[in-house]
Amino acid sequence: MEAKHDRNSDHVTDLVAMRVVLTPRGKDGEGEIDVRDFPHDANGGDDDLEDRADTDVWLCYHVLGFIQHLLGYQPVPTRVKDSFSFLKPNGYQSLHTALMRGGQSVEVQIRSK
Repeated sequence: MEAKHDRNSDHVTDLVAMRVVLTPRGKDGEGEIDVRDFPHDANGGDDDLEDRADTDVWLCYHVLGFIQHLLGYQPVPTRVKDSFSFLKPNGYQSLHTALMRGGQSVEVQIRSK
């Protein structure tokens, strides 16, 4: 196995990165959450709204879909990491993806506050 300090700049693929940290409306005590903006449970109730974690995860996936369809950028399918579906031992949850534009890779991290 190659040690991290043995790598050179030829192996760096994410010189440009962006972190998207989402704060849903109403989470910090400001604003109201509009029930029309969020998915409902299969029975038509608002049970999902009571669980903020579900709302946060849904919002992160929504933003991932938006980012992967930005004009001029090409998503890299092999560079998607989903730690909501595949939990990390330390509890960190986020979505990571990569986009290409003009030969330049852009790493995007999406998580909620």
